[in-house]
Amino acid sequence: MKAALFYGPRDYRVERIPDPACGPSDILIEVKANAVCGTDVKAYQSGHSLIRSYPVITGHELAGVAVEVGEKVRDFEVAGERRRFHKGQRLVVAPVVACERCSNCKAGRPEMCERREDVGFKYNGGYAEMMLIPGELLSKGICPVWEIPEGVPYWTAAVCEPAACAIHAQKKMARFGGWDKEAQGYPATTEILPGDVVVVIGGGPLGLIHCELAKSSGAKVILAQRSRHKLEWAEAEGVANRYALNSKEGELERVVGEVSGGAGADIVITSCPDPGAQVQAVAIARRGGCVSFFGSIPKEAGKEALVPLPTNVIHNNGPALVGTSGASPYHIPIALSLAGRGSLSLDRYITHLFPLELLERVLMTRWMASEEDLSEVLGEKGNDFFEALVDAPRGELFGALMELKGSIMKALAVPSMDSERGLVDLTSIPREEKRRVLAELIS
Repeated sequence: MKAALFYGPRDYRVERIPDPACGPSDILIEVKANAVCGTDVKAYQSGHSLIRSYPVITGHELAGVAVEVGEKVRDFEVAGERRRFHKGQRLVVAPVVACERCSNCKAGRPEMCERREDVGFKYNGGYAEMMLIPGELLSKGICPVWEIPEGVPYWTAAVCEPAACAIHAQKKMARFGGWDKEAQGYPATTEILPGDVVVVIGGGPLGLIHCELAKSSGAKVILAQRSRHKLEWAEAEGVANRYALNSKEGELERVVGEVSGGAGADIVITSCPDPGAQVQAVAIARRGGCVSFFGSIPKEAGKEALVPLPTNVIHNNGPALVGTSGASPYHIPIALSLAGRGSLSLDRYITHLFPLELLERVLMTRWMASEEDLSEVLGEKGNDFFEALVDAPRGELFGALMELKGSIMKALAVPSMDSERGLVDLTSIPREEKRRVLAELIS
């Protein structure tokens, strides 16, 4: 099979390796699509703490079809739950693999497991034509493998993992209610309620999914985004109720004041890697509201970045500050169900398809931020490294790559694609034509 092997930071090699052997307790799937995640970009640059050894096949936002099913996992029972798998079954794999023994696992919080061994990190993931799901995962108390509902295409299913991350965050929007005399305590609300004013800062795919989810809960949703182009695209798609150009000073504060009657936002979600957005989130939250730090911010010189939060504002106004990353296997079927019912329109975030041979170039483009970065890459990889992505002379190459970077929302690696097909751009074609191309290349 063809696989993109990750040998360490900045070292992917597409190679032909033997197909994994499917044992009596395993499932072998043909990977149909694997979406690029921001975590993939970070791991490509500096590795990841969950990767125990190299080389490894990364990729954890994937969908595929079972081509072999071991006889022991065709019909079996785990913890009182009947599980059945068969050849031809369309499947997604939840990346979180919890130990099920630590205190967090025992408390029902597998996403907070202290000894995680995730798919695409310890276990080989989806940047390959085939992927083995070993019996040790199938026998977990929480099964990491879920069937794709009828009517949900592979490409949508591959994007359900990031949607599950947003669902996870929105189930932890903690706020305290009034004093309960009988219980002698403050009851907590842990989700978005109808009528809430919800601000999402960051208009990438996860920020927009947050908007969709909050809007479906009956909230009044404000999307804040620094890029006018991305904001206009989101407005055309109708993902929120109001829109604020966050590069215009005071604009978001003005819109929040109008929508909330001056009270501030009930919920603020930061879905971008900007420390300033986290400070802004605290400032626009109402008294007793909730701020969710969903997007991580870059480390500085290998150390965790520090954000100058106004602690007196937190002290006086009492907003709950929460943070989430990833999702547990429980959230994957919720995302699949919402996509199947049409409550989440995930297809619209898929902007590019590419063969495995272009994975390293796509990851590098997602990482680059300056012409100095470009010079560094060309010095390391060669002057023709980006030829397969953009056609531009050396003097215009950085601008062309930044234009490409700005247009990427969700890019999907399609292992079956021929390397000669190159990068397929879906951004400027009508929706029906886009679906036709998706169905042609991912089937």
